[in-house]
Amino acid sequence: MKRDLTILFSFCALVLTIGCTSKRGLIELQTRPPGATVYLNQAKQGTTPVEFEYDFRLPATLKIEKEDYYPEQESLNERWVVGELMKGNYSEGHFIIQGRSKKAWKVKIIRNLQKNEEK
Repeated sequence: MKRDLTILFSFCALVLTIGCTSKRGLIELQTRPPGATVYLNQAKQGTTPVEFEYDFRLPATLKIEKEDYYPEQESLNERWVVGELMKGNYSEGHFIIQGRSKKAWKVKIIRNLQKNEEK
């Protein structure tokens, strides 16, 4: 019971932390190996390593593709951002968002791509 309350308290603190910052932040994505193409809702964001803006109020689909590797896809939303915070991949600070320096968040993630041996 005490452990459950600790987990609940920690989760509430995380949600409050995110709730007090900008809804728009940055995702910094690296892949191993580098050179994968990254799409957010089918709009190309660039080639890894890449950094792009994301507003967690708007659910999105992140897709990572690289020739000879299996594509990866995941859904992004506020819960995803909270999950990355819990993994230690989240930071807050002043970042350039929509062309201006403002207090926001950044999620730094690394994805290990799986080689497609069938090709």
